[in-house]
Amino acid sequence: MRRLAMATAGIGSFLLVMAVLLPFAVYGRALAHPVDPALTVRMEGDRGTVFDTAELRERTGESLVQTIVLSGDRGAADSEVAVWTEFATLNRSGGERVDYRQRRLGFDRRTGFAVDCCAAYPAKASGLAFRWPFDASRRDYPLTDPVTGQSFPARFQAVESLHGLTVHRYAQTVPRTFTGEGIALPYSVLSVQGRGQVTLERHVAITRSVWVEPVSGIPVKVTEQRVDTLVAPGGQEARTLLRAELTTSAADTAALAASARRVVLYSALMRTVLPLVFGGLGLVMTATGLWSGWRVSSAPPPARQEQAQDESAPGPRAAEAGAPPGDS
Repeated sequence: MRRLAMATAGIGSFLLVMAVLLPFAVYGRALAHPVDPALTVRMEGDRGTVFDTAELRERTGESLVQTIVLSGDRGAADSEVAVWTEFATLNRSGGERVDYRQRRLGFDRRTGFAVDCCAAYPAKASGLAFRWPFDASRRDYPLTDPVTGQSFPARFQAVESLHGLTVHRYAQTVPRTFTGEGIALPYSVLSVQGRGQVTLERHVAITRSVWVEPVSGIPVKVTEQRVDTLVAPGGQEARTLLRAELTTSAADTAALAASARRVVLYSALMRTVLPLVFGGLGLVMTATGLWSGWRVSSAPPPARQEQAQDESAPGPRAAEAGAPPGDS
């Protein structure tokens, strides 16, 4: 009985310790952004304007699809840092490519901030790379723009609801910035004077909204209003190359929301449900074990009980002495 009481109290104490460790130690160490997301996301837009550099004419009312493929380099990652590569292709509805980019960045698996390592490009990127930190705050964050490779503030705007989740909406403005790319075109199709061909700089300006599920740090939905312009050597804007508004597809938004919801449920389990269950059960078992142990320790040993019973039982002489007269 004593051993059972001690075991019950010991298990109860263990559960109490786990109730404290789960939300404060285990949860924080176990939660990390994945090493390899193996993710494909589509962004769609209608009524886009594209300057066809092959046919040298502008196309309006274009349906555009941007396909973003994310993959991870498991060999370059560790418990603290993940290394993801992003390939993004923007196509017209007929399949003709309008734009292409790729980037490879290492980032902290808990905070989401870029880490300068692992043959990253663009080099020395800063700010959030692909994901927000877990338990993202209602504040501004520096966010790496995937088109220019530079960091611009993503400013907190509001708390909203999306697919049954509470999300934070952030807004980022990328001012007109040189992408590092040059395009050669004849002067005849430009709004600047000259003869022959000229190499123009490609500049981009983007207004971006990002809906982030804060517990998981997963961007569930993104919208972009993007304008690409060609700038002549003197700094004069020569032509609009691309004008588009893109939004994460409904199917991919739902899939990303489902991924975020799994993290939210895991968080609730580790930080609330299991600590309450373990804490309550631990208190009951510890109290039961201690009380049972006290009862066992306070009871007299069996040998003493028998001796006490023998001493208290009346002997034959005492019985005879106590018999009433006339019974003999």
